Amino acid sequence: SSAHEDRAQGKGVFVPVCAGEWMPTPDMSRLGIWALCLLLAGLPLGASGMDGQSNKPSEEEAERVYNDLNCERTRGTEEGVDWDEVRLELFSTPFPQSMATIGPVVQRLQRVAELDREAIMCPFGVIAVLFFFVKFLLESADPNVEMARIYMSLLDAFSSGMHPHLLDAADWLVKDARGVSLRGGM
Repeated sequence: SSAHEDRAQGKGVFVPVCAGEWMPTPDMSRLGIWALCLLLAGLPLGASGMDGQSNKPSEEEAERVYNDLNCERTRGTEEGVDWDEVRLELFSTPFPQSMATIGPVVQRLQRVAELDREAIMCPFGVIAVLFFFVKFLLESADPNVEMARIYMSLLDAFSSGMHPHLLDAADWLVKDARGVSLRGGM
C-alpha cells in the first residue's frame, strides 16, 4: 500500500513516502496534542532543569548530563534508544535523508513513558531528534505548520531546561543558536 493510503487508514507508524522522506502519521498529531496538554497543565514531562533555577535533577541525572553529553553510555543498549548510534548517524547522513533515523525514534517517543525515560537517559538526543523533526515538518514538500508548532512546544519544554552552554558543549549538531533560529522561523 502507498504511504498516503496508510495515512488515510490511520496506521500509527512512520511510512516512507519516497527515498529519504518520511511522513508523520495521525498518532504523531495525537502525541503532539497530548504533549501540549501536559505542557499547559504544567507537568514537566521529565525535563529537568540543569541550570539550578528549576527542577533539580537527581545526582545520577546530573552526572549523566555533565559527564556523558553525547550519551555514549547507551551504546549497544537493547532497552531504549542507542543514542550513540543515533548521534553518529546524524553526523554521517545529511538532513533530510537522516529522517530515516529520526523517524523511527520520534515514533518511539510517541509513548509518553518512553519519552520520559529517553529524556532522562539522553536529553540532548531527544532535543536533537525533536529539532530535526520540527525542521522536517516545516521544510518538507508538504509542510505541516500546525504539527510543527506542537512539536516546537515540546522541543522548547526540553531545551529551555538546559543551560545554553550545555547545549553548545554537547556534540549533537543542535546548538543553542540553531534552536533560537528555528524558533524564530516559526
